[in-house]
Amino acid sequence: MELFVTQLANGLVIGMTYALVAIGLTLIYGIFHIINMTQGSLYMLGAYAAYVFVSGAQGNYFVAIVFAMVAVGLVGLLFERLSVRPLLGRNHLVFILSTFGLAVITDNLVMIGFGPEPLRLASPIARKFINVQDVLFLTQQKVFLIVFGVAMIVLLTQFLKRTNVGRGMRAVATDQNTAALMGINVKQIYRVTFFLGAAMSAAAGALVGAVFSIEPEMGNLLIIKSFAVVIMGGMGSVPGAFLGGLILGVSESLGGAYLTVEYKDAFGLIVMILVLLLRPQGLLGRRMGLR
Repeated sequence: MELFVTQLANGLVIGMTYALVAIGLTLIYGIFHIINMTQGSLYMLGAYAAYVFVSGAQGNYFVAIVFAMVAVGLVGLLFERLSVRPLLGRNHLVFILSTFGLAVITDNLVMIGFGPEPLRLASPIARKFINVQDVLFLTQQKVFLIVFGVAMIVLLTQFLKRTNVGRGMRAVATDQNTAALMGINVKQIYRVTFFLGAAMSAAAGALVGAVFSIEPEMGNLLIIKSFAVVIMGGMGSVPGAFLGGLILGVSESLGGAYLTVEYKDAFGLIVMILVLLLRPQGLLGRRMGLR
């Protein structure tokens, strides 16, 4: 029982990480209908931005999370300007290649600046444990990651539904030409979308950096898994990305604990295939757009 509960909790931690990055990916896909291969690099930059704020500037860890989101959000604006906007209207493969190239450049620049050695992001709650009935032992950092992630997703969902900018994003995701005729500033929506998508990934990086180590290539496998989460949840669906991320994380954690850890990455992908066999459009996928 203790093993199951512990691995379930660890799966939720991993799944929340996948969900945050996948939501950033699905936001950008919903507006641009492209796969942003820099999403893993933005996740990595979030971890390093928080590390610089805490270790270099001796800042508070919790403030560092906000700093990382804003700083990497601005980097996302730069990425959008360099690798996406000049290519709008081109073949989708062009966007994959351009964003992939930018991701490789970013990863290598970070490796040059910080070195390839793993680093640890200091958090005041990383070594404090929560004991639940002697069944579940979990660090406060992991609990904070889950709670913060849920709060971020709830706030984003309300932003999309209740604000003018959020409704504008949904309109552009559905039909850009009609949205422009309605007076919506499409270029502004582009910028807001990339900022939010980058900030979500940065938050995940800053949170995970205090649980595991950070390194320049930490986002390489994550971008593949996040794309799998987006497909499983339904393209363009924020709640679907959230649900898909949790399912993938829990599947990997429980599969690694009860079967074999060597193939834990495969268990989540098997679950994704099973989901798509039952629902080819994804868990919450129904139509094109942003939901």
